Amino acid sequence: MSFVIFAGCKYFGIMLGDKRCIDPDNNIIDENVTKVKKINDNLISCAAGSEPIINSIWNYLYSLENYRSLDCESCLELITAYFNETFDTHHEVSMGFSSIHNGIIEYTYLHIVNGTINPSIYKYETEDDIQFYFLADGLTNLPAQFRTIFDQSKLFSLTNIKSSFYRTLKQGKQNDISINDGFDYQYIVREDIYDGQHDRKK
Repeated sequence: MSFVIFAGCKYFGIMLGDKRCIDPDNNIIDENVTKVKKINDNLISCAAGSEPIINSIWNYLYSLENYRSLDCESCLELITAYFNETFDTHHEVSMGFSSIHNGIIEYTYLHIVNGTINPSIYKYETEDDIQFYFLADGLTNLPAQFRTIFDQSKLFSLTNIKSSFYRTLKQGKQNDISINDGFDYQYIVREDIYDGQHDRKK
């Protein structure tokens, strides 16, 4: 398990993931795994599950000549075709992609299980409130801990999300072998309505 989340609203989308990798017997394999990637200036991705499959999909996207223009919608089509041609596996993978399309924050969630891709697509046209999606929630109900910490502050900002995530990892790692307190993050913002430099609504 891991702790990987996407948080989205009409102002921004942000992805965060811890850095630890464990095997099925909960033995630590790696303390510096990347679970969040920036594909291009308008497309970010996060993932949990089989690391070889995840890295293969990310490397495939980077190999495309037009990777700098990819968004959620084009990724879904490309990954589906690539996965069906490349993998015959029963490993489970969760992947998220977020981009701005036609001025709207979009999030695509892909649940890959038993060789089948099950997509869900979300568009944040009017939502002021931040919506959270947990691609991996650790072994000790980390989403509940995160929400408690996040709700303690009324600050609407990317900084608050990052701080709450780190505090969850710091507390959670005491009882959860699947995570450490290192993490990566990437975000996109709608610059017409959100000041990313000062981390606040315009």
